[in-house]
Amino acid sequence: MPLLSVLLLIGWVLGLLLQTYTPLLWIIVVVTVFVVRKQYHISLLAGCLMSVFGMLRIEAHTQITPPTEMVMRSIPVIVTHQSSDWEQQLVIVRDNEHRFYRVILPVHPPYYRGSSLNITGSFKRWPVPLSDFHHRLQQQRIIGEIRGATVDHVQQNITMIAYLEQPRQYFLYQIYRAFPEPMSAVVSGMLLGIAGDVDESTADAFRRSGTSHILVISGWNITIVAALCQIAIQRLRPSRLLSLLLPLIVLGMYVLFTGATPAVVRAGVMGGIIVIGKWLDRPRAMFNVIALAVVMITCVDPSTLWDMGMQLSTLATVGLIGFSAPLEQLLKSTLLRSNSLAWVRE
Repeated sequence: MPLLSVLLLIGWVLGLLLQTYTPLLWIIVVVTVFVVRKQYHISLLAGCLMSVFGMLRIEAHTQITPPTEMVMRSIPVIVTHQSSDWEQQLVIVRDNEHRFYRVILPVHPPYYRGSSLNITGSFKRWPVPLSDFHHRLQQQRIIGEIRGATVDHVQQNITMIAYLEQPRQYFLYQIYRAFPEPMSAVVSGMLLGIAGDVDESTADAFRRSGTSHILVISGWNITIVAALCQIAIQRLRPSRLLSLLLPLIVLGMYVLFTGATPAVVRAGVMGGIIVIGKWLDRPRAMFNVIALAVVMITCVDPSTLWDMGMQLSTLATVGLIGFSAPLEQLLKSTLLRSNSLAWVRE
């Protein structure tokens, strides 16, 4: 039921946020127990249990053992993020102990997501006490930076993300060949989720018109991919198992191909849950779907809770789920009730 899923989601998020304020959390819980009706006590206790799990998860996530050697010699790492300007490229890498480092490298050659590197340099831990910026980085398990880094060895194609990054960069190149600026930057943002190159005047125009969300991958793109998979299934008529695996595999590949940002992952996970529910012929409750998606994502990586794109896309989806149907009914009681004006109501 939606009430239980909402309480479980709130409990989980509170556990992630208030792991350092445990006494305050339990004071809120005790006061709430005396205020709410008795029939809600079981749901409330379930929410409290989720809070405990959330606190344990974020505690485990932020407990990181730093490397013992300050000078790193040819350590193997995987590139998880890359951005560049005209002077340098910023790379986030992950070592075998799942510690993340910030590395500044020359512009050329570029290193893409999923590439395996051997890096030599000196490790510099973030200063203590941490600033807000460094605290946010630590939430993402980025514990410091490797200074004076040099790359000793590169392996481009050993992960699925690395395999998908090459066609992504190829399509980006073809888009910039086919479209003039600023259209090329807009198209690459809409199709590939790469919107960082949009010039300021174009970005400001999208902000003023309230359409900035078009420049990034969202649930709208996931819906189109899922609909195309559904059309293919209806025409090909595969086996029952393949009719489940096909959309799940395509959605997963699309999420990885477009960068796997937290907002895109949230939309992809929701799409996957809906596909599984439809395959099982189960009734669909969207509040349950989004609650399960948020819990699954933040359980795997609690730092996504602090991602602005994740926050805005989740709240926007909750708003659509909670208010679109009542507004639709309200508009049907006005002059817009005609079927010919359905596009206006939408």
